[in-house]
Amino acid sequence: MKKALIIAIGMAYPAPYQLPDPMNNLSIWLTALSRRGFTSITQLTEANATRTNIIAAMNSFVASLGPNDSGAFIFTGHGGTNVDLNGDESEGLDECIASADVQAISDDTMQGIFSQTARPIDIVLDCCYPDNTNLIIKRLWSAATESQYAHAGISGGLIYSLFSLYMCWALRNYPNKTASEIMALIYPYITRIASDQTPRLLGQDLNQIPF
Repeated sequence: MKKALIIAIGMAYPAPYQLPDPMNNLSIWLTALSRRGFTSITQLTEANATRTNIIAAMNSFVASLGPNDSGAFIFTGHGGTNVDLNGDESEGLDECIASADVQAISDDTMQGIFSQTARPIDIVLDCCYPDNTNLIIKRLWSAATESQYAHAGISGGLIYSLFSLYMCWALRNYPNKTASEIMALIYPYITRIASDQTPRLLGQDLNQIPF
């Protein structure tokens, strides 16, 4: 079975940090994952996506993956950096995602959770500063590098992040392409619109079909 956990936070962030695109991103991710055969999709959105609830959902998601299951974890919202407390980052900063209650969930925390299963997981970090090399224990899709912003654009009158927009388009339309081929397909579209955003694909099984 294919199982997914999607975290989407936009307007629940305090002013002036609201984001218009994550809930629109959620909609296209639901369509893309359904088309890829995902039959179990858990959503945690807006004010419900507190740090406590996100960590609990991540642990439950990982625990639910059986020996024949694969997974996808998608975060769309704010990302950032925090002081590295265990000395494993050369630049002295941990990359992190931000919960609705504006609490950091570091790459170390996420790594500790995802490493509890040997099952394949596609991890999508559609946020600023997402290039999390600590998470390459799985297949990691980063909207940008650890020093870059992730930009948004308009399609059909709605605002989406560029990364989710093009990645979901590729996943819907190219079911037989490998992970590397998907990234090669979407990379020029994103970098042509946002020259200061460099999406990256890291981790394991890059020459296999993702999701």
